[in-house]
Amino acid sequence: MVPKHEVPMINQKKIGITRRDFLKMAAVTGVGFTLAACGTGSPTAAEEKELIVGSWGGAWDESTQKYIIDPLVNETGATVSIVPGNSSDHYPKLIANPDNPPYDVLWLDLDFVAPLAAQNALLPVSATDVPALKDVYDNLKFFNGQAVAANFGVLCLVYDTDVLPSVDSWQILWDEKVKCKFALTPLDSWAIQWLIQADRLAGGDGSNLNNGIEKTKTLAPYAKALIGDYDSRPAFERKELVVGMMYSGEAYVMWSSGQKNVAMAKAKEGGVIIPNCLVIPKNAKHPNLAKKFINYALSPTAQDGFMSDYASIPASATATIPADKKDWMFLGDDVKNLILPDYTKILKDKDAVSQRWDAEIVPLVGTSC
Repeated sequence: MVPKHEVPMINQKKIGITRRDFLKMAAVTGVGFTLAACGTGSPTAAEEKELIVGSWGGAWDESTQKYIIDPLVNETGATVSIVPGNSSDHYPKLIANPDNPPYDVLWLDLDFVAPLAAQNALLPVSATDVPALKDVYDNLKFFNGQAVAANFGVLCLVYDTDVLPSVDSWQILWDEKVKCKFALTPLDSWAIQWLIQADRLAGGDGSNLNNGIEKTKTLAPYAKALIGDYDSRPAFERKELVVGMMYSGEAYVMWSSGQKNVAMAKAKEGGVIIPNCLVIPKNAKHPNLAKKFINYALSPTAQDGFMSDYASIPASATATIPADKKDWMFLGDDVKNLILPDYTKILKDKDAVSQRWDAEIVPLVGTSC
């Protein structure tokens, strides 16, 4: 979720009420799609008067309404409906209804996009259809145009400045002074992203999640709990946590809501990028309106709006970051260390890794506290 944009190319969040879930369903890979022909062709934009948007609920939907839907309605007069949920809600509905998808366009996490794109189940877009796409960093356009990040955040460390004056490394999690005062992320939150980071901390390239499991075993006994983003807020307020891993935008929301004792670490080892992707199902009923939706999401108004609300790093290279957001966003040299995982490769081990997490990590959590 970077703005300024001297920001170089990146080398390698339902913010609000609750964060998007990680892959819960059983068959994220190996799913077959039978894509029906689209009949006599897509309707013209003038004929399309209804749009169904899959979104993430809570405050994210409020910003989606304000910065994307309202301008779209003003232009087209279309009726737009939001279906709130998270990626693990939306994904199985797409699998179950490939010929008649329940959405025209939706927000989706990249680890859910990957298996859909592998089946060519999403409608590619280009700058011809979506003019604002020309300003988006090339490495935030995925799978030959089947998905584009409108903005992104990062799995980061958040810490209590009353206890830890500064943090610049993920190694703080192994420090004696934070034992039993930090939290690991749960499986239904950012566990996959954490395991990518853990593999890198163990000397890997981020693609071996089993390596990440082994590294996490050295940490889990001293973790206070498995806590997701939303539940981290009161835990920091009660001083039960002095450090935890969170989505960067959620950390900003926590700070901006009044918890001024928290800060976001820009760890020297980097962090895993979490793109907020927009996709159009291949057989969407209203593809032209869906493309207009994406174009508005990439407009300067929306890029600035989501940055203001969540410190979401804009995907547009033309955006600029205001001074009061710089501590909560990654830019310049900070961006060079960020990791954008190859989920097509990583998710092949998803089911086995999920089972190992439940069997080997969960029982260890807090056992030495």
